[in-house]
Amino acid sequence: MSPLKLAGMSALAITAISCVALAQQQQMQLPPGRIYAFHSGAQSGCPPMDWHIMLQDGGVLTGMISWDNMQSIARVSGTVDQHTRKFQMTATEVGGKGRTATIDGTVNKQDGWLTAYRGCEREVSGRRGTLVRA
Repeated sequence: MSPLKLAGMSALAITAISCVALAQQQQMQLPPGRIYAFHSGAQSGCPPMDWHIMLQDGGVLTGMISWDNMQSIARVSGTVDQHTRKFQMTATEVGGKGRTATIDGTVNKQDGWLTAYRGCEREVSGRRGTLVRA
């Protein structure tokens, strides 16, 4: 193979590898303004819940969760680790008994969906947040 052909093929290979690396980096980004809005059905003694969570700068998550046909509401806040995609939020009931709960979960690296684990059950089984961009 001539040196010119070898140089050309090497340049193409480097370009292809760079594009793959760039695509993988872009999958890892969690841009501020991303909104997660979804419904989780009743499970293991927990009522159905409606979730509305927004990702802000620095991996900060804020929003609300409602249940009992939006008669009961909790404010949520927490953070997501931009590298591991794991998050933790604290929910504080508005009015009522003022109860609190910790919510752990992950944001899928491939599709950006949020999977939350509620305190009164193991997982919001199969329920994932539908990504809505603001």
